[in-house]
Parts: sequence; C-alpha cells; structure tokens
Amino acid sequence: MEVGAASGDDDIKVAIAVAVTPARRTDAPSKGVLFVDPGGPLLSGITSQAGFAATADSDIRDNFDIVGYDRRVFGRSAPITCDIADPPLFNEDDIDEVWSSFEPAAQAELKRCEHETDGRVLSAGIKAGVRDLEAVREAVDADQINMLAISYGTLLGQAYLAEHPDRVRTLILDGTVDPEITGPQETLNGMMENSEAAASYGTDRDPTVAEGFGPAYEKVAATYEASAPYSQHLAYNCTDFPWPSSPAHEADGLTVEQQANVLTTSAHCYGWREADPVGALDFPDAAPKPLLTNSLDDRRTPIGDARSVAERTGGVLITMPGNFHGLVNNFTCPTEFATEYLLTAQLPTASVCPKPQPIEK
Repeated sequence: MEVGAASGDDDIKVAIAVAVTPARRTDAPSKGVLFVDPGGPLLSGITSQAGFAATADSDIRDNFDIVGYDRRVFGRSAPITCDIADPPLFNEDDIDEVWSSFEPAAQAELKRCEHETDGRVLSAGIKAGVRDLEAVREAVDADQINMLAISYGTLLGQAYLAEHPDRVRTLILDGTVDPEITGPQETLNGMMENSEAAASYGTDRDPTVAEGFGPAYEKVAATYEASAPYSQHLAYNCTDFPWPSSPAHEADGLTVEQQANVLTTSAHCYGWREADPVGALDFPDAAPKPLLTNSLDDRRTPIGDARSVAERTGGVLITMPGNFHGLVNNFTCPTEFATEYLLTAQLPTASVCPKPQPIEK
C-alpha cells in the first residue's frame, strides 16, 4: 500500500509505503491496528512489522492488524538521497583547525542537496513523521491506533500522543528517547563499540515463527540496503534535536573529547538550518497514559530518560535488569506486560522484571 502525506506545504505530497499483516482471528472483529515503529531512525517499518508478526504472542496475532511503514524519503517511501561525504576525524587538539577546513565545503554540500531535492531530504524528521502517521492512520481506516514504538520511534510515539491524544488507544514506549535532550547527547548515547552494541540485544524467548513468515521476511528484507545513506540519517538526527551553532558554542556538559567524538559522527548537524527539534511536549490530562519498558543499564536509552518521560506523560514504567535495548517481543516478562496492556488497554502497576537468562538466537 502507498499513502500520500503532506510535506508541510499543502501543494507537495510525499509517498509513504505501508505494509499490513491482518489479524488472524476471523470469527470476531479485531481490536484494531497495531503500529510497529522500530526506530533507528531509519530501520524499515515494513520489514519490522513482518518480523514482529512472525513471532508475536498468538493473542496479538489473532486480535490486531499489524502495520508498519517506511519513514519518508527512506526505504520504499520514495527514497531520496544526496551525496554527502562523512565528516573528517576530529581530535581533541585540532577541533578548531579541522572545523575551519570542513565547514565551508560542508555548507556547500548541504546547499546543493537542498536545491536538488527541494529540501525534502534535509527537512524530514519526527514532526513531519507525525503528519505521516496521521495520514497512514486515515488510510487504514482506523479511528484509533495502538502503537509499539521502539528506541528512536519513541520520539514519534510521544509527539503523536501530544498532538493527537484522541487517536491513541494504547502506546508502548520501548527503550525511550527523551525529546528534551540535545543532539550531541543523543549522539553520544548511541555511540558504542561493536561488541558493546551486539551485547545490548538478546532474548529469553524461543517462539515458533509463524508458518510462511520466515521466507517472506527474508525476501522483503533482502530488498533493503544494509544501512541508509548518511544524508538520510542527517535528516532526522540533525532536525529532531537542538544543536550548537558551531564547536565554539558547545552544548552544556560536553567535554572536549566528547565534542570531538560527536563531530566525527555528526559534524554537519552543527548549525543545521532545518532544525525543528521535538523538544518539550504538552500532554493533555485526558491523554492516554503510555506503558514504558526499559533496561536498567541500557546505554542507548538511559533509564533516567525513561523515568523522566514516564513522569511527564503519567505513564507506567516496567524495568528489567541488564543492558538490553528493545524488550517487547524479545523478553518474556516485559512482553507479558505489553500483551495484557494491548488487549485490555489497562495499565499495570510499575514493576521490575526478574533478571532474564538470554538464549542465543
């Protein structure tokens, strides 16, 4: 399915590719749609909804139409990219020198990209994503949505809840990103050694893959590149958080070493002209309260951020020992809490799951 969504200018539309796995139960109406947003920010919602549906609890597969879509300008959603070179290596003792050499050429690259794509690459982001999600909701004819938002996707879940609280039945924030942090801090949270990143994923579940899903999932996943182009990542990471105007105006609390690391990853974000941070959100008192799940030692999405978002939204936080990132459908205890919440729309009390014993996938 392809959906047209407003780009911010009423005269321009963007195409959004959508995939739906229908509820398995046919003897009664489904409980509605369950959107699965895998985060990233640029992981495919199409492949992720298929992977989730393949291993979800039977009650979820029976009762929900599971929906996923690729974010604008990415994957199958009319992808657009620009040829933007990675930043150079910044070191603690040469930040000013390297920046002076890098910044003019980088600005020229960004200006060219903006001209070539009518700004569509550089002005993507979560606020535009709220419009996209609303367009997809209308396209699948759902009065309300249920949503499993994971990692970076929790930004979209929070922003959508704040803007369209009446359209949300249930919302799960799994590995929560705090929309009020800075771009450099969000970048630091995501920077890990390969071994550390690999160790942050795991499971203690050994579910049976639903018949036919394995080959179908592999076929769809094979159509995607291993990683999205650098320019598409910039569109989200630079747009969705506040950034300093230059290294001379570093964010509060950033050491010189941290600044060098962030610049090496995301130097183009400094002084980003299209910045439109999600920032502080206003949740009406009558808005549904989300269920949050987070590992106590998850470095990608620190537990302190989850606690802050739970307090702001009035949500309930389920925690679990370990450094795992992404708990629902991977670990038994948080999955049981999530399943019951989705089925009943009733929040549990805040709880700590027992330490899991992961198995190798």
